[in-house]
Amino acid sequence: MKLRGLVLFFFLVIYSIVVQAEKWNLGWDIGAGGGITSYTGDLNLSPLPRELGVNLGLLGRFSFNKYYAARMNLYGGNISGRYNPDRYDLPRMVGKRIEEFNHFIIGFDANLEVHFLPFVVNILSSKRNNDAFIAPYVTFGLGTLAASGGGIGRYIPMGAGVKVAVGSRLTVSGELRYLKQFQDGIDKYRNLPRENADFGIHNKDWVAMVSISCAYRIFFSVQRCAAYH
Repeated sequence: MKLRGLVLFFFLVIYSIVVQAEKWNLGWDIGAGGGITSYTGDLNLSPLPRELGVNLGLLGRFSFNKYYAARMNLYGGNISGRYNPDRYDLPRMVGKRIEEFNHFIIGFDANLEVHFLPFVVNILSSKRNNDAFIAPYVTFGLGTLAASGGGIGRYIPMGAGVKVAVGSRLTVSGELRYLKQFQDGIDKYRNLPRENADFGIHNKDWVAMVSISCAYRIFFSVQRCAAYH
């Protein structure tokens, strides 16, 4: 029920933004990016990375206006973790040794981007000098991730970043995202005792991503004056 409520809330927010969208700035971007990936869970209780992986992905973004955009991500990469008994103790499950892991992951998510400042791609600027070429933003949404050896699960992506309009159509973004999983099996270790394993946000695995992406504006809905090309 909680997940259904989140899905309904997410689409209601998107719908309300679409209704109020500024027609002049509607546009599509496509792009790609990559970066580093880390894991937080039973084998690494710290939000700081202990083992690093990589991620590569594609994105499609639809801008509603200067402040809001919807984005879809398709990405792949790897995450890894290693248990260090010198840092803290974990009980063995059925007497088995706690093993390190290195999983391939593939995921898809839909996100809403909210800009703290107005952001305009240069080709849509009404002036020769674009004053709204840079903006910090936050993003959140819903997604599904599959991990080799760790099954398939849903997650909530949330993060923040900065985007910069470069040239006439290009947008470059730097972003930190945390993927809050609804499962606790990516590292093949479940919290004990078992009767409490399915409760509490702290008992689920997290995936962190630091990425840089480039997106190209392929379509927009406004006719520009030739004097500003």
